[in-house]
This record gives sequence, C-alpha cells and structure tokens, in this order.
Amino acid sequence: MPSNSRSFGYDLLRVIAMYMVLSLHFFLYSGFYGMPMSEPPVIIGAAFRMLCYQCVPLFLMLSGALKRNAVFGAKHYIKIIPVIVNSWVIGLIFIAYKIIVYHESWPLFTWLQSLWQFQQPGYGWYVNLYLSLYLLMPFFNGGYHMLKTRNQKRAAVLVIMFTTTLAISINRFPVHLATGDTNIGFMPNYYAGLWSLAYYAVGMYLGEFRPKINKFYCSMIIIILLIGEAVLNSVTTPDGWNSGITFNNEDIVNVVISGFIFLLIYDIDVKNPVIRKIFSIVSPLSMTVYLMSALGDTIYSRKIAGTITGIQDLPLTYLKIIPLHFVGCVLISIPIHWLVGKISGALMKPLFTLANKNEKLPE
Repeated sequence: MPSNSRSFGYDLLRVIAMYMVLSLHFFLYSGFYGMPMSEPPVIIGAAFRMLCYQCVPLFLMLSGALKRNAVFGAKHYIKIIPVIVNSWVIGLIFIAYKIIVYHESWPLFTWLQSLWQFQQPGYGWYVNLYLSLYLLMPFFNGGYHMLKTRNQKRAAVLVIMFTTTLAISINRFPVHLATGDTNIGFMPNYYAGLWSLAYYAVGMYLGEFRPKINKFYCSMIIIILLIGEAVLNSVTTPDGWNSGITFNNEDIVNVVISGFIFLLIYDIDVKNPVIRKIFSIVSPLSMTVYLMSALGDTIYSRKIAGTITGIQDLPLTYLKIIPLHFVGCVLISIPIHWLVGKISGALMKPLFTLANKNEKLPE
C-alpha cells in the first residue's frame, strides 16, 4: 500500500470498532448481565455482545498495523500530545456537566487529580493503556524488525500471544466445573496482564504482510468462535454473565476472533469518493467518540433503567438508542476534535522545531 494513500479498510475497521464500543456499553446498562444465561435468546445476545467486545482489540491491532514503523525519538513522543489534550478537554466538559446537571461538588484538587489520572469521563482506562503502549512502541517495534524472516516474526507473535493470553483462557476453567473450585493454574502465567501487547503484535504482523483469506471461511470462523464462547458461558452458569466461564480481552480466543475480523475487513476498498470522504472524516474521531459516548451512556442508562424486563425488550430498545447515539457522538466530536487539533498544533509546533534543530546537531 503506497504511503501516501489512505486505507479505506482501516478507516472502516476503526468506525466499526467505534460503533462496537457504544453497543458493548448498551449491554452493561441494559441489565443484560443479570439475565439467565441458559435462555436461547440470551445466548444469541451473548454472541453479539462478544462480537462487540472486539472494539478495544481492533483499536490495538490498528495501532500495531499503523505504528509498527515508529522509531525512538522526540518526534514520536510529541505526536502523543493530541491524545492527552483530547482527554483533558473532554474531561473538563464532563466536570462542567457533572457540576451543572448533577450538582457534584468536590475540592478543586480532586477534580484536577481526576483529569491528571484520565478518570474523566470514566472511560479513561483506555487512554492510560494507550499512553503506556505508546511509550513502548519504538522499542517493541525495534525488537520485531530485528527478526529477519516472516517465519521468525510469526513465531514471535505466537509466543507473545501464548505468554500473555493463553494462561488466562485456560484458567477460566475450574477443576471442579460444578462447584467452580480451584482453576487449573496453567503456567507460565506471570505476564498475563500484558494482553494488549498480543493485539499490538498481531496488528504489526497483519499490517506488514497483509495476508489474504477467503471471506466466507473467515466469517464462518468468527461466527463459530462467538457462538462457542456464548454457549460455553450458558452451560456453565444458570445465573448472570459473570458467574460463568466468560471471555474478555485477555483471552487468546478473543485475540483469534479479532484477528479474523481484522482479516475480514482490512483490505475492503470502496471507490466512491463521497463514502471514502465520510469515513476519512469519522475515522480520526475514534478516541473522542469513545470518551464522549459516556455522556450519552449516562443519559440513556437512566431512561431505560427499569424499563427492560427481559431479553425480549433488548433488540427494539437497542435499535431505538444506539444508532442515534452513535450519530450524536460523531456530531458532537467533530467540533471537539477541531478544538483539540488547534490546541495540540500550537503546543506541538515549537516542539517539532526544537526536535528538528537537535537532529541537525553533531553527536
């Protein structure tokens, strides 16, 4: 892919992941997790929920595909400024919203601390994750590119996957399935908390080699794995979602699912200039939409509280809320993104000038 061309497939993946975020949060606020998992309609809902759970994995894989050539230097770290400014601007918006609408009152230090820690609007954990990953990217990339062959790189990605996600997947299964006593204790599991590196590494590999796979087979694999996860949860608990064997970002099965979703979509191309333009405008809003979705989540979660009595209420409620919620998040994110761009540009310009001067100095 030429460096000066924009990948429609990547834009499409990012927009899909943005929509998945809102859909996933719908399950959180609709009471889905308290529904009996043994009911067949709930199993279908669980499979869709697992599909939506691929939002963060897809974001991380896209980072791996797009940032795999980033090298250590001042310019790399200067480019993270928009992410920080974006989070703080949205954080200030939410602080004002909480003070005006909900009359929350906290000491100024507490408000500022919540901004510094990216706790506003409440979805800032991903900002923390991404910033930490961004710091590591040049070194992670350097190690990856030191490998000379495709086989070596494939082996490295598989080892990273197994080291960071396999243990968690296996340890979800208790020795005594009926009582849930004592998990298997699969080893080695010390680096199980580094699951985000698995997605980033897979994205690096897929972005570099751009493998092709039959779309039908790819779709079937995704559907089978999603249904399998949902069925497994349903047969391990008669109660709510979290009391059974569940799958999350940390599981190797999810790495495989998100990898096949990436393969299914990343090379799709659309020639229509209007469609390409729309996706090129919406795609860069991903972090802003992610954070601003908390506003709509707060509003609609209060409106639907107590109105959903069972799984039969979910589809229509979802269709009434989430598509409109997504459009609203995109529209409100456009001016915020513009403002963040102006502030970030003003901060980054002198830093880039200084970095360029330092590059010209003799070592």
